Amino acid sequence: MLGGAFFFMFRKRWASLLAMKNLLACAFLLLCASSFAIADPPVSLAFAEFKHSLDFSKAEAGQIVELRLLKNVVVDNRVAIPRDSIVKAHIAAVEKEGKHLRIQLALDAAKVGASDVGIVGIIVAIAPAPKLDLAADPHASMLSSNEATRNDSSRNMDSESNAAVGAALKLHHENGSPLGLNERSQGAIEIEAKLDWNVASPPPVTIIESKGKRLTLEAGTQVLIRMAEPKSP
Repeated sequence: MLGGAFFFMFRKRWASLLAMKNLLACAFLLLCASSFAIADPPVSLAFAEFKHSLDFSKAEAGQIVELRLLKNVVVDNRVAIPRDSIVKAHIAAVEKEGKHLRIQLALDAAKVGASDVGIVGIIVAIAPAPKLDLAADPHASMLSSNEATRNDSSRNMDSESNAAVGAALKLHHENGSPLGLNERSQGAIEIEAKLDWNVASPPPVTIIESKGKRLTLEAGTQVLIRMAEPKSP
């Protein structure tokens, strides 16, 4: 009798251990599945600038907006989208609420050679173009050393000075525009606007809202784009 009771208790305990083992196994599988499910897709960052000014009071739905890349977009140690490529976007909607103007901007594709590289992403930061300080530019310093002086009547001071500045600007832009943003920048910086996003349905859009009745993003205004890794053409 005692042996039968002991066997019954042992079998019951063993069944409980097996059930616990199965439960832990299921929990582990669910944890693994959820980890894969929430894993972030590969993301690339891109710095760009508005090629033309964008006046919110004149913006229209469907209007094309062009951005110029300021740095190469590199994926797996290869240049997927080179610097100076044009990124095309379009205004998905224009809204006015009281004194505020709001546009929804959707990124479309970058032109790389004869091909279009699709872009799925949002603008996470905007800022004015940094002011160019030629006094600290080594190209300007080098060229200004050869400028005409007031004591040299044989040389045209104004024309040579302008030529030196023009040459310095050319060299400066060939080396790439200075960046007013970094990889951690977010929101509207030194611009009377705020950013929001709608990623509920494709394509994702960046919502730029003015804080007043008027807002113009001047040509050269810089943006930081966060996007899914682009595929090389």
